[in-house]
Amino acid sequence: MDRFNEQLVCYIKEVYNPRGTPASDRVLWEIIARLLMMFRRAKLAMARATGAPDYGTHLGEMSAQVDIRRLIECLHSENVYYS
Repeated sequence: MDRFNEQLVCYIKEVYNPRGTPASDRVLWEIIARLLMMFRRAKLAMARATGAPDYGTHLGEMSAQVDIRRLIECLHSENVYYS
């Protein structure tokens, strides 16, 4: 979700034209920017619901080891086993 939001911001920066038309401004600010904020709220809601830490808005490289360990612990606590 962070990566998608970052791509949206990059897109807005790419296509923004200070001399743009009202129609192009409407698409950027009333549609795309609102989507960006909606996805941000969804990300925060998911983080709260799952107890995930909030690392802020700057996207960086993160190790998947913590996520994989947490997933394994959850599956184990639910007695989910597969081979």
